[in-house]
Amino acid sequence: MPALETVLLVNAANEMRAIDQALEDLHRKYDDDADSREDYLTLAGRRLENIATLITVPASSMAGLKAKASALRLRSMIEDWDEHQQIAVSLADDLVRLDERAVQS
Repeated sequence: MPALETVLLVNAANEMRAIDQALEDLHRKYDDDADSREDYLTLAGRRLENIATLITVPASSMAGLKAKASALRLRSMIEDWDEHQQIAVSLADDLVRLDERAVQS
């Protein structure tokens, strides 16, 4: 069974992908009015929660590291320099903390 941190990070990265798609769909359907809709605001709030998880939860497994890295590759994250930088620094901190034996396997 994966560690709790792994589950949290993988779920956050996967949900980010799904939320980004849902937000894009709302923009396509409602154009400029999308971001004033309640469903849009709810999704945007969940997106911020997922970003916070990716920034604050340390990754100690390959799945957790990959989750953070995959979130960094999302177009919406690349466009959001501040949040992108915070996840990148968190990922770098995780890599620095890795035990050398973990990398060799």
